[in-house]
Amino acid sequence: MKFLSLLIFIFFIKISNLSAETGCNLGDDIYPDLTSEIYRDCPACAAIPVYSTSDKVHLVNTNEAACGVPRNSISYSPGGSCKVKTGPSSYASGNLNSYDPALNDCPLDSGVYVLLLIFSAVGGFSIKKLLFFPVAV
Repeated sequence: MKFLSLLIFIFFIKISNLSAETGCNLGDDIYPDLTSEIYRDCPACAAIPVYSTSDKVHLVNTNEAACGVPRNSISYSPGGSCKVKTGPSSYASGNLNSYDPALNDCPLDSGVYVLLLIFSAVGGFSIKKLLFFPVAV
């Protein structure tokens, strides 16, 4: 029963990461935090979304062993431009794209589930041992 609940927990964690996010691609980074600010090149021009630099996702090549989203997994929005606010009144131009945040993987991340299972098993065994063989004080 405990094993089933652990499997259900891991399943829901994996399901929660299946949605794609949109961000502003500027160089080797994607900025996912949209601000409430609107930028216009001219008064009659279309509104351009503005993203903040408070958070960023790094783009990596598929053969790199580094943290980040693989470059070949992002999809660019045709004609989608955006701005990244780099200072109080300065903006950098970028391209809108969507990416899968679940692909933002570090080499260490793949071993976390194994470590979680090992520590859970050791903890469960220790508790079971204390319940059936209490230590006299």
